[in-house]
Amino acid sequence: MTAVRDYHAVAVTYDLTVASLHSYYVLAGTTPVLVHNCGSGPSDELLDLAEGNIGKTNVASEVTASNGAKGYGVSVGHDTSTLTRQVRQAVEETSRRGGCAEVEELCDLESQGAPLAGAGPAAVNVAGGSQGYDYTGHGDNLFPCPACQRMFKYLDEQG
Repeated sequence: MTAVRDYHAVAVTYDLTVASLHSYYVLAGTTPVLVHNCGSGPSDELLDLAEGNIGKTNVASEVTASNGAKGYGVSVGHDTSTLTRQVRQAVEETSRRGGCAEVEELCDLESQGAPLAGAGPAAVNVAGGSQGYDYTGHGDNLFPCPACQRMFKYLDEQG
């Protein structure tokens, strides 16, 4: 980017929603631009996290605590000794390896003092990681893996 300028005008604008796609490319002149659907899909913050981690990870995730606080993370290997107390206990009790993105954001939430019971995850594919997700699946919703489902259930039960 070489410059930024404010531009004010009144104009008719349109929202374009592409059924079953959360991310897609449009051309701005000859430049492809990645855009995201609005609505019930992943949040803009989660899609931005995925976009910033293309080629570095497989999954980006956002967890929302019952008080509205949000935690963000990407899938990476975690040494359990570096995890926050409640998350480490949940990982150990549910026989998880701790590499899922949800682990990182639960630690983020616990560090904020947010309640972990009742927290809800949202996760998306990230293109170019070791799982080989391509750009057509980039930003697509992912259902929590069975290990993450067990971990969230455990945290809910610990309440």
